[in-house]
Amino acid sequence: MNISEFERTKPVETMQELNRLINKYTNISKDEASEEDVSSSVHFVTSRLSEEVKDDLVRFRSIFHTGT
Repeated sequence: MNISEFERTKPVETMQELNRLINKYTNISKDEASEEDVSSSVHFVTSRLSEEVKDDLVRFRSIFHTGT
């Protein structure tokens, strides 16, 4: 693979990975805890952290998409 072919496919692969990660953290943040785990602070922290990671990735994707 020459350098121009690498550069041509790189943004596509990067965008696919960004979308995969956004979906992953969206699913984790929406994951429902069982009835006995609802009050668990660990579940709450995991859910909140996943939501923040997802939001950061969405912002990064928009910056990546505009090329700025």
